[in-house]
Amino acid sequence: MDIRGTEKEEAHDNDLFAMAQDSNAVFITTDKDFFHTVPHLYLQHCGVVVVALRQPDRKSILTKLSWLLAHVVTEQFHNRVFLLLDASCVIYPPLES
Repeated sequence: MDIRGTEKEEAHDNDLFAMAQDSNAVFITTDKDFFHTVPHLYLQHCGVVVVALRQPDRKSILTKLSWLLAHVVTEQFHNRVFLLLDASCVIYPPLES
């Protein structure tokens, strides 16, 4: 679900996160605060991906999301927060080796 360009775009961050959880969906955002707050506020969630690129255009975001999907299996998103940076990815809690 993409809320850009809809009336939901102006919704509060907590409401957007709740909508994703109600839909059993991974929440994708460019708001870095979610990386730091979700693990402390929610013990259970469907997963969060924070895209924090220096030049976040459509192509670079989709490229980074495609990379993530190629390297992380769906089950690993549950209760984890991913921070996608230009040259790295930070995962909390870390994936087991």
